Amino acid sequence: MLTIFQLLWEQSDEDHPITIRQMQDVLLKDGIKVGRKTVADDILALQSAGYDIVCNKRQQNQYFIGARTFELPELMLLIDAVQATQFIAPRKKSQLIKKLTAQASCHQGAELTQSIKPTTAKYDNNQSIYYMMDWLRTMIAKGRSVAFQYFEYTAQKERVLKHDGQVYVVSPYDLMWNGDRYYLIGYSESHGKIATFRMDRITNLEPRKEVAKPQPKDYQPQEYRNQIFQMYDAQTYDVTLRCENSLMTAVIDHFGVDCETHPQDDTHFLLSATISASPTFYAWVFTFGGKMEIVGPAAVVDGYRERLLGALGE
Repeated sequence: MLTIFQLLWEQSDEDHPITIRQMQDVLLKDGIKVGRKTVADDILALQSAGYDIVCNKRQQNQYFIGARTFELPELMLLIDAVQATQFIAPRKKSQLIKKLTAQASCHQGAELTQSIKPTTAKYDNNQSIYYMMDWLRTMIAKGRSVAFQYFEYTAQKERVLKHDGQVYVVSPYDLMWNGDRYYLIGYSESHGKIATFRMDRITNLEPRKEVAKPQPKDYQPQEYRNQIFQMYDAQTYDVTLRCENSLMTAVIDHFGVDCETHPQDDTHFLLSATISASPTFYAWVFTFGGKMEIVGPAAVVDGYRERLLGALGE
C-alpha cells in the first residue's frame, strides 16, 4: 500500500494518471506480485484514510493524486521567493527548491525546474543563519535573553567585529522579513531601547541566564516596521509630509491603507506618521524627486537639508 501511495504521489497528477496495470508492473519490479483487486482495495483504503486519490473511470481505470499540500502555482510562488532571497546561498537554495519540487509529481517538478533561472546575485555565504533563526525562535518562546557580536566589512572585504567586539545583550521579540533579509527585533541593553539587527551580520550568538525584558505594552511589530525604513533604526518623530496625489500608492505600500492622510488641495495631501529619521528615510523621500516635502518637525527638515547639502559637498 505504501509503495502504491509513493508511486501515485511521485508520478501521477491530473495530466498523468496511472492505471492499475501500471502499478502492478512497478510493484512487480520491487518483487511484489499482487492482483488487480488487491491494488484496488489498497487504493480504496487510502481514499478512506483521507487521501485525495481521484479515479477516472475508463475501461482501465486511471488514478492520480488530486489535492496536494501545495498547488502548482503556490509552489511556483514559493520557488520564486527562494530564488529572490539574497541571504540564501546557492547550495542551500538548491536544497530548498528540491524539497519544494518534491511536493509535486515528477512531471510537475520538471515544469517547475524549467522555470528556475540562474541568478547573478552575490551572496554572503553565512550558512549558520538558518540554525540561528530556529534557535532564536526557541529563545523568544522561552522568554530568554541572548548575547551576540556584530560584524561588518573592511575596505579589503574582511570581516571585523563592530565596536571592537562589543557584546550586545538583547531581549528578542521578533524575527522579521524585510527587503529580502531577516532581522532580529528586540530590546537592546546597549541602545536602551528596541533595536533591529540583521541576522546575517550576527555572530557568536549565545543564551543568557537572564529572563528577557517583557515587550512594551505599546509594541506592535507591524507599526514598528512602518516607522522604520529598510529596518534602519534612529530617533523617532511625528512627521508631516506634503505629497502629490500621485504618491498615494507609494505611501500606502509603506504605511498601509489605514495611514493618516488628509487632502490639502486639489493636487496634494498631507501624511502624518511616526517615523524613524534614518538615512534610509531621507533617501526614501528623495526618491520622489520633490513630489514629497517634509513639512515638520524642524529637526527632521533640518536633517534632510543637511544631507542634501552634504551630498552636494557643501
